[in-house]
Amino acid sequence: MENTVLKKISIIIFPILGSLFLLSALGKFLDISNFQENIMQYGFPEIVAFIVIIIEFIIAFCFIFLLLIKNILKISLIFVLILSAFFVYGHFILHINSCGCFGVFDILNPSSFLGFAIKNTTLILALIFGKYASQFIPKQKNGFLVYLCL
Repeated sequence: MENTVLKKISIIIFPILGSLFLLSALGKFLDISNFQENIMQYGFPEIVAFIVIIIEFIIAFCFIFLLLIKNILKISLIFVLILSAFFVYGHFILHINSCGCFGVFDILNPSSFLGFAIKNTTLILALIFGKYASQFIPKQKNGFLVYLCL
C-alpha cells in the first residue's frame, strides 16, 4: 500500500519540481536586467545572474525528462540551500525585501520573509522526498517515455 502511494506521488513530483525550476528560470530570464540588479545587491558580478538561470534551466530539464534524477536531486537541494542562505543574509544584513525567486512572475514571489521561508522549506522537503520517490523511476535509458506510460 505504502509503495503504491509513493509510486503515485513520484509520478507527479518530478514534473512539478521541474515546472517550478522552469518558471523560476523563465521569470528571471524574461527580466534579466532586474535579476542582475538583484544579484549585484549581494555584491556579485552580473554574470552570476546568468549562471543561476542556466543552473535552473538544467535542473528543470533534468526533472522534466527524468535525467540523472538522483544526482540532480542532490544538486538542486544544495543549490536551493545556498540561494536560501544568501537571501536570509540579504534580508537580515543587507535589508533586501524580495527574493525575486520567480522574476517577472510576481504572483509566485513571496511578499514576506515568512512566505519565503514557507516556500523554500516546502521546496526543500519536496526535494528530500524526491530522493525516496526516485526509487520508482524506471531504470531504462528511455525512462521518460516509460515513466509517462505508468
